[in-house]
Amino acid sequence: MRTPADAERVASRPVLFFDFDNTITQGDVLDHVIERLSVIDDWRRWEDTWFRGKVSTQQCLEQQIAGLGASQGELVDFVTDFPIDPNFVTIVR
Repeated sequence: MRTPADAERVASRPVLFFDFDNTITQGDVLDHVIERLSVIDDWRRWEDTWFRGKVSTQQCLEQQIAGLGASQGELVDFVTDFPIDPNFVTIVR
């Protein structure tokens, strides 16, 4: 169990947040997952609707993810070899 002292120690250190849409990876991983593993092309309509400001990012992503037709294993296999930005190690150091 964490104590208040643990929280204070963690809060006093710099924290970096990264995502997988051109920050850690070379390319947007989720975009590639949706393009490759969607069972129907509805994701394109949702992307266009989001781009025009008609739905929120959350609504768009929920609908796009709902159209995926891959098992967890297939998903992991697909993203495992996704290229990592060579500068990522330098940033973390």
